[in-house]
Order: sequence, then structure tokens, then C-alpha cells
Amino acid sequence: MLSVVFLEAVPKFFARVSNPYAFLAVEALNVIVWFSGAVALAVFMGKLAFCRGSVCGAAQADAVFSFMLFLSWNATALFLARDVFKSGLRKPARAAGANPMKEVA
Repeated sequence: MLSVVFLEAVPKFFARVSNPYAFLAVEALNVIVWFSGAVALAVFMGKLAFCRGSVCGAAQADAVFSFMLFLSWNATALFLARDVFKSGLRKPARAAGANPMKEVA
């Protein structure tokens, strides 16, 4: 939850200090955490000697959804990495002809 708050709040409220490499590091950390959590849950569910009923079905579905969330974090991290390494730390380009120092008549 903290990483989502960081990824959403920093660009909106602290745009001047935001760093694309920090966002990439947080995304990569989320990918690692989701993958390890999904694997741990799948291993735990696989080693259960007795698993029946709706609770067990919900836990098995949770393992599947954990892997789906891992794939979605992985996709967003890959898209962010592509954008970061393509543009780097450059500032976004201004619109053509826009001059912030020009006086408005």
C-alpha cells in the first residue's frame, strides 16, 4: 500500500523532486515481493495434507490471483523501464512555440 501511495502521490504533489529511477526501483521491488508471496502461498497450499471446502477454494483462488497481480506489476515495471531508459532524466518537451517568458498582451 505504501508503494502505491508513493507511486501516485509523489508525481502529483512533489513533481520537482520525483525521480524516474526511484519509481522504477519501487516497481521492481513490488515485482519481487508479489512473486515471492505468490510462490510462498502456492508452496504452502501444495503442502497442506487436508484441503476441502470453500476456505481452501478461496485460498487456491488467491494463489492464482497473486500470480496474476505479479504479472500486472511486471508489465507496469517493464513499461516504466522502457520509458525511463528511452528518455532518461530529461525534462518533458514543451509544446511547439510555447515560451513561458513571453509577455501576454
